[in-house]
Order: sequence, then C-alpha cells, then structure tokens
Amino acid sequence: MLLLLYLFKKEGFAEVEETLKRIQGQKGVQGIIIVNSEGIPIKSTMDDQSTLQYSALTHQLVMKARVTCSVHTSWPLSTEPESKEKQSLLSFLEKR
Repeated sequence: MLLLLYLFKKEGFAEVEETLKRIQGQKGVQGIIIVNSEGIPIKSTMDDQSTLQYSALTHQLVMKARVTCSVHTSWPLSTEPESKEKQSLLSFLEKR
C-alpha cells in the first residue's frame, strides 16, 4: 500500500495502474485491495462484497497488531516480576 501511494504521489496514476496490473498478473494473486489508514477501500480489483469483507478483516488484524506492538514496546526490560496489571493484560491477550 505504501509503495503504491508513494508512486501515485510521485509519478502519477498511470504508474499505479501499471504496477497493479503487474501484481495482478503474478501467479496466485486473486485480487488487489488498497485501503486508507482507516481500512476504507480506495481501489480494488475484486467485487464489492469481497472487497468490503477482506478490508474489514485486514483492518481488524492491523489494529490488533498495532495494539500488541505498542503494548510490548512500552514495557521496560526488567528482571523484576511482572505487575498484576501486565499479567492481566497478557491473560486478556492470550484469550483472544
């Protein structure tokens, strides 16, 4: 997504279309969906129903990954036992 948006800003829409066609032509590619940062599809080669379904699922996955990464990177490295708050958070994440 970032590469295609960068190409769009730098070289124009024709370059983006060309890149999408190249990707679409690769073996195993069933479709391409480009979404904005809120998970809203802005370009797709798939039907509307599939586009919305995959966009929603992918956005949920990205949001969970962001939360998980931000939680883990904010913890200081320490040999001390984990606080009850951290233990509760880990238990919650493991259940999901």
